[in-house]
Amino acid sequence: MNPALDAFIHHLRNHRMCATHTIESYRRDIYRMCQFHPNRTPDTLTLSEAKQYIHACHAAGLGARSLRRHLASLRAFWLFLGVKPCVWDAIPSPKFQSALPTALSPLTVYTLLDQLSHSPLGIRNRAVCELLYASGIRVSELVQAKLTDLNLDARCLMVLGKGSKQRLAFFDDRAHGYLIQYCHHIRTQWESKSPHVFITKQGRPLQVRSIQRIVNALGSPSGHTLTPHTFRHSFATRLLNNGADLRMIQHLLGHENLTTTELYTHVSTTELKKLYHAAFV
Repeated sequence: MNPALDAFIHHLRNHRMCATHTIESYRRDIYRMCQFHPNRTPDTLTLSEAKQYIHACHAAGLGARSLRRHLASLRAFWLFLGVKPCVWDAIPSPKFQSALPTALSPLTVYTLLDQLSHSPLGIRNRAVCELLYASGIRVSELVQAKLTDLNLDARCLMVLGKGSKQRLAFFDDRAHGYLIQYCHHIRTQWESKSPHVFITKQGRPLQVRSIQRIVNALGSPSGHTLTPHTFRHSFATRLLNNGADLRMIQHLLGHENLTTTELYTHVSTTELKKLYHAAFV
């Protein structure tokens, strides 16, 4: 099945314009199934064998979310190949309880950010975190951002989101101030030919892993479990709590479906319940 898988990956990359991590998820899921049934082709795989594979994945410890993704990957592969009937359609996707995202109050966010030092690296890290929180962009979008995408005067950044869709992200005066410090006084001292906004002091583009470590270390002293996505969740919740329309939040976050954005209404309701019980219970 490898030639077929290679053709599918080419289709995802060049026609559907999927993000790199999405393509790798498809490849990993489909390759795993191919290894489990090495002597089967899509048109000869039986429903019994398909169920056997899913049961084996479950026994290996894959949760409901991973199994749903597996099934989605395999259904897309079968659809691409034009194999009918698709055995994976006969297997229901397992249900899972969607966890509510963690949202921090503005005071908590700024208290955490104030821990960062005023060293060159500290200022760069502050600019990274301030931009993540003020704009709500994904960490993958931040590391891809180039100097030509950044308009400091207009306080906005052109972002390349999922599916190679562009959108405009905005940031506030706080983020603007730290970006000015970083871009004008720090980045210029680190000799680099990289077109990316955020770089290491050696001049290489800053990677997602590095930002994850920076953010995680920020929360450790106070016991907060922080990820770059925490800032994104906090950004969306802050907008909602201040009366922003869901459609506007959807656009700012770059969500393809409004259903994804509606998750934040549950977060906001949770906060309302806390306030109510604090006042009346």
